[in-house]
Amino acid sequence: MQMVKKILFWIIAAWLAIIVFAPKRELYYMLEEELAKQDIILHGEAIEEGLLGLTVKHPTLYVNKIEAATIDEIGVTTLLLWNSVTVRGITVNSMAREWIPAPVDQVGAEYAVWAPKKVSLNGQSPFALIEPTSLIDLDGMKARVDIAAVPGNEKAFERLKGFLKKDEKGWYYETAL
Repeated sequence: MQMVKKILFWIIAAWLAIIVFAPKRELYYMLEEELAKQDIILHGEAIEEGLLGLTVKHPTLYVNKIEAATIDEIGVTTLLLWNSVTVRGITVNSMAREWIPAPVDQVGAEYAVWAPKKVSLNGQSPFALIEPTSLIDLDGMKARVDIAAVPGNEKAFERLKGFLKKDEKGWYYETAL
């Protein structure tokens, strides 16, 4: 029993050491390089490393060299077995305000090794909620985002309906990756 405790202690200590001493900033730059291949650029950010992840403050998002949005904060948490990215305070540029009328409060994605082919999504804004049933299916290479109107703000949600489909679960956006 004593030997099992020692082995378990060293496994947990090694796991924590890997998380704490992981090169988080370098991993972020690697992610930026991958996004750049898709012509998506994050620019003007300040990066703060923490024990379990990092925070990117005030980046500007460019898609195809056009400013698409400003972001207050991107939080990345990595625990190796479970990872999450939370984007807070998204303000889209004036061209996209036709269909996203207000700032988006928060959008999140979570990945866990016990569901290796799925990334779950969530989010909220003053006019719409991304339901927790939203998924990116890495096996089928498609994403489905289930969206619901915020009660009392259906008028702003109407703008999104041109981009959405409807089924028995409600409104959703689906695309191939």
